[in-house]
Amino acid sequence: RRDANMSCGENDQQLHATYDVIQLLSSFLTSIVGAWCAVQVAEAYRVETNKSTRNWLLFWFGVVLGAVSIWMMHFQAMQAKKLNCPNGEMKEQIYNVPLTLLSYVSAIILVSLGATVASY
Repeated sequence: RRDANMSCGENDQQLHATYDVIQLLSSFLTSIVGAWCAVQVAEAYRVETNKSTRNWLLFWFGVVLGAVSIWMMHFQAMQAKKLNCPNGEMKEQIYNVPLTLLSYVSAIILVSLGATVASY
């Protein structure tokens, strides 16, 4: 959740967004590494014959693709955005920790579920 007060000062001036390029590039790199790792897990799944191991590989596919590649990429990119007032004051973005963790876990569960459905 972002800070509910998104205006600047008493005149209700508009915020200006800037971006940290290093954090954006880090976000992009995270998505590439996560996708590469997900392909490696998918390849291991393809050649594995043990059913129990295959189920664990589907779970790890969800962790790698859902949590690392997709979720972390978006979260890092959101952190790269800085909100500034025209007077130079910076607005802090506040996130609801339980809701953020819930979105992280749901990314893992939903990607794992999708991989499970696609594997049949």
